[in-house]
Amino acid sequence: MSWHKIAKEIENNQTSMNKILKDIIKRNKFIIQMFHNNSIPLDRIDTNLTFEFQDLDGKKALSDSKRIVFDNSIFNGKISSKENIHFLIHELYHWLKRQKERAFYLADPEEVEAFILGIAYEIVRGVPNEEIAQIYYPIIEDHFDKDKDAYKMFKALFSSAIKKAKEFQKDT
Repeated sequence: MSWHKIAKEIENNQTSMNKILKDIIKRNKFIIQMFHNNSIPLDRIDTNLTFEFQDLDGKKALSDSKRIVFDNSIFNGKISSKENIHFLIHELYHWLKRQKERAFYLADPEEVEAFILGIAYEIVRGVPNEEIAQIYYPIIEDHFDKDKDAYKMFKALFSSAIKKAKEFQKDT
């Protein structure tokens, strides 16, 4: 068999496996709940997720924000056995977290800490709380659909910043 026929066969198999895995995701109550718990729309798999099958040299699977790659041995070309779905669950969770970080950057601990430190700096400098709110609240508000949620986040960040400012003032 020529290389281009083999490549086409692999491509057709990957397309078929993508459809099967996405159908499993869309029908599985456990997986649907994972999406719900992470506030990621289920239909995102149609545009932001591709499954691939490769020889991973001893690894079973890996993922990034766009794809999940399974070792060829995981499903052996067919998904008839439920025994290996735990690999899908595991890698899908990593993918969901990356989707959440991309969609909502305040889910990223580094971003949260950066806000806390910025607010703490203003507190240590003696900037009035109202001025700090005028600086930071609009930035935070832009990332929320509901004002109530933005306000909760701002309060949480401000509260943490007060504690952080006390640490910095104590050390200086």
